[in-house]
Amino acid sequence: MSTPEETVVSYFSRLNGSDADGLSALFTEDGDLMGNGVPTANGKEAIRSFAKAAFEGATHHHEYEIDRVERDDGLAVVQTHSLGTVTPKAGGESSSSTHRSVFVLRRAGDTWLIAQYMYNSV
Repeated sequence: MSTPEETVVSYFSRLNGSDADGLSALFTEDGDLMGNGVPTANGKEAIRSFAKAAFEGATHHHEYEIDRVERDDGLAVVQTHSLGTVTPKAGGESSSSTHRSVFVLRRAGDTWLIAQYMYNSV
């Protein structure tokens, strides 16, 4: 059985590995990805497309820390902060990327899946 924390660790691993399919697989079928300054991606396919486009344009590397975990029955909330870099694949300078994130997870059998994920730039 996975834990909410393990799912969040997997999220960052797949983000850093530019794995759009693996990243979207961590979400519920009706999951939401709500990013800073971009439209909400709703559902696994929209999340996969969002991630694929992001990974085609740049590589991402984020170091993160889990700040808080709250659990109640089949729901969990995980709060993180991260510091990273985004490097355009077409050339150009890397830029810093600092975020605060909130993951809302739902238990699905033996695993925890992301139902809603929201991040904003610090």
